[in-house]
Amino acid sequence: MQWLTEASPLITGVMIAGNYGRPGGNCIDEWGEFVFLPKAKTQEESVLSLFADNGPHVQAHIVKQLTTGRIAKYRMKLPTGNQTDFEVLDGTNDAGGEWINIQTAGHEPYFREFGFNLAGFQARGSQYIQGVYLSFVSGPNTAPQEHPWPDPRASDTLDSMYRCASLKASARYHVFRRMVRTALRGSLRAMLNERVDRVIIAAISCGIYADEERYRSKIRREYPELCREVILSLYKEQRHWKETHRFSDVLIPTWFSNGSLYGPCKHGEDCPNELCKYEHRACGYEDCSQRDTCPFIHPCKHWDSCTNAKCRFAHPRSRKGSSKGRRKGKGKGSRKGKGKGGRDVSLHQASPVSNGKVKTRFKI
Repeated sequence: MQWLTEASPLITGVMIAGNYGRPGGNCIDEWGEFVFLPKAKTQEESVLSLFADNGPHVQAHIVKQLTTGRIAKYRMKLPTGNQTDFEVLDGTNDAGGEWINIQTAGHEPYFREFGFNLAGFQARGSQYIQGVYLSFVSGPNTAPQEHPWPDPRASDTLDSMYRCASLKASARYHVFRRMVRTALRGSLRAMLNERVDRVIIAAISCGIYADEERYRSKIRREYPELCREVILSLYKEQRHWKETHRFSDVLIPTWFSNGSLYGPCKHGEDCPNELCKYEHRACGYEDCSQRDTCPFIHPCKHWDSCTNAKCRFAHPRSRKGSSKGRRKGKGKGSRKGKGKGGRDVSLHQASPVSNGKVKTRFKI
């Protein structure tokens, strides 16, 4: 949220991975009204709820953009129980594009992007007005369904997620990966055209849309490099067309070796939140082969002589250069971990920690 609250003339682009046949997801009901879903586990609903909570004018603007004009045409028709239930507009022209069967389509339709600027956006608690561009794309859905494809009458609900599943992506991983790459290109290309400066990349088809048994862990391992690959390819195209705009910063989702986006807690063993999702115990291996992606805390190689106040690794509580490390005693719910040599030590984790490992930030 720092980019959305600080005083800066830079435009922030937020990529949102959504449902191909339902712009806005469950946040837009059948009557075109906004529904707040701040605790939703899905990207589209949680991100839209976050922005809409910053004022009725922001909410009204989001609803208008998602329910009128070309974007409104992307909403799938009500199911009738035949093959037309799988038809969507591919966005290849200003009228919405051509009708295609998304189940059997190739990678091209996933280049479809729609987005809009949040003019005059001001985050709650901030005194600054920010430039924000929301970019919506959709990745291939390969999650196993309760009923066999492609017979739509076999589904009890005929919801849009079921109807937007891709048979081709489900059959071959390289097809699935190419579709994800195409969706990334569609969004990043649009943000370059909009002169966006800073980009927050969404995890496209890395969650419930990725088959957990066959695809999920693999696409998560490859995703950071795939993002870099797409950005570099777009920059090469720009040089050909003599375009000069570049992103100043990019945030890329990066998963830990246990499949989690959560890393070490910045409060270490002093964390007072018993429901904290971050890890608080140390890694039990002195020579961990997954040091950069291990979800557990690693001791700093400088140990108690480290003077870097922002060091992301763990230190003894008495380390030099840390005012936090000189506090006496342990608070309620304090945690212990094993340091070098397997000895029990009380660990202190400097702040910030998780930002450097949870999300890769780079400049090109």
